[in-house]
Amino acid sequence: MKLSLFRSRRAKVTLALAAAMVLGLAGCAGTESGPGSGRPVPLEKTYWKVVDVEGISEPPGAGQRDAHLVFDAEKKRVTGYSGVNSFFGGYDTSGGGLRMSHMASTRRAGPPELMHLESAFLKALSATRSYRITGDRLELRDSDERVLARFQAERLSQR
Repeated sequence: MKLSLFRSRRAKVTLALAAAMVLGLAGCAGTESGPGSGRPVPLEKTYWKVVDVEGISEPPGAGQRDAHLVFDAEKKRVTGYSGVNSFFGGYDTSGGGLRMSHMASTRRAGPPELMHLESAFLKALSATRSYRITGDRLELRDSDERVLARFQAERLSQR
């Protein structure tokens, strides 16, 4: 009789723990951040597509690839495409700011409108001192908090 009572209590405790785990996981399902979730998107591990840079937007259908950037938290590297060329470098988010350093890019030439966008984009990256994320939008800002560039988040899994 003692043995069957022990098994019964043990079964109840196991069932209660399993139910708590399921409810806990179900509660976490709504906490995902990212495009479409209504929650701010993280700076890192997000594909940030250019909306505009210094008021310049990428001409529709002008390039085969979107101008964009991606921050890699593990390597502390930023990579992207500026309209004509690929670029990469380091970044630092200490103190709540954002600074990019040791930036380099390929050196291809392209149509004048894309070269203009690219020039403004790379200049904005070097002048960035802070950022703001609102929902799925990223703004890069200079030391005076002036907006240099705006981006729209897309899931990396869609890329």
